Order: sequence, then C-alpha cells, then structure tokens
Amino acid sequence: MTQAALAHSPARAYAESIAATFERVLADDVPQLREPTSDDGQRALQIVGLVVETIVGFAHGLVVGELERAAHVWLDAGAPSLRDVAMRGPALASSDRFLADAGTRPLVDELGACLRPRLRYAASDLARLVATLPAHPAMFAHLRERSLLDERLRGELAHGWVCACAAIERAPLPRIQGSARSRALWQAWARLAGLERSVRETYIVHIAG
Repeated sequence: MTQAALAHSPARAYAESIAATFERVLADDVPQLREPTSDDGQRALQIVGLVVETIVGFAHGLVVGELERAAHVWLDAGAPSLRDVAMRGPALASSDRFLADAGTRPLVDELGACLRPRLRYAASDLARLVATLPAHPAMFAHLRERSLLDERLRGELAHGWVCACAAIERAPLPRIQGSARSRALWQAWARLAGLERSVRETYIVHIAG
C-alpha cells in the first residue's frame, strides 16, 4: 500500500486508533496509580524500567497477534508471519514530566514519562507494519471494532504496577487476579526482577493446565 493510499484508508484509521488507545490509557490510568515507598531510589527506577519494557512488549505483541489472526481470516492470498517484527525504542530516560505533581510522585511520573515515548515508537512501528499489509477495508474495520487492546492494556498496566509497588516496597507479591496469560506475564517479569522466591511463596504463578 502506498503512503498516499494509506493516508485516506481504513488501514490508516486503524493505525491511528492504536496510537490513540495508547495515549488514552496512559492519560486515564497512570495518574490514578499510587506512589510506592522506596528505600533505594536506583533500585526503584530499575523496577519501573522493567515494568515499562514489559508493558510495551505486551502492547506490541497483542496488536501483532490481533493483526496476524485477522490476516489469516480475511486475506484470500494468505497472511504473512508478523511475529518477527522488531520494535524500536528510545532510551528509557526522559526529561519530560508526565504528572502535574511529579515532585510528590516521582516513580509514578517516571512510569508515565518512560511509557509515553516508548508506546509512541511502538505505535509508529505498528503503523509501518499495517502499511505492508494488503488493503482490506472490512478487515481493518473489524480490527477497530473488536480489538481488546484498550481493555487488556489497562489490565496489565494495573497488574504490573501492583507488582512493581510490592517489589519496590520489598513486600510479598500479591496474587494476580487476571487470566492465566496475565499471571504468566508477571511471572516472567518477577524472574527478571529477581523475585522468584517471593513468587513461589505467594503462589502468584499457579496456572491451571
């Protein structure tokens, strides 16, 4: 699909809806998160960084998965594999503040300030991916109407920050009340954060089947 065609197409509307969802979820949900108490600022920033990377990877993978499933259903000529699409991303450090009260909630502000550019880069990457697919208005309309991106991104952001707060405050990790996939995601995160012992003790990662 040419850039000129993309500019006035359902594919462009779909790509723009992804970017708008990222912005909306951050604007709605990050300001509502609580500020954890930290006794080690550098360690807390590292934990926030792990949450950022996990959320961005989750969001990117969710959109790619929805695209791939839709392409297999809607494209007559078959669907390309999209799983190896690489993500770009700026360094986590950001000089732009996210919250009006950043001075009193520095870690929540760090989360928003780092997620915003990373998700904007992800949206740009995904828009380029969308542009490589054959034009199919019905498929892109279906994706806009049926995507679970908003719901699931809000859920994983909430789960991730609960885990981050527990890790920062050196508290037992809580049970994740989401799906088996969500529990598996934050199990992997806990391993990266070096929290395997806490995970085992609180049974956060029990997954049936």
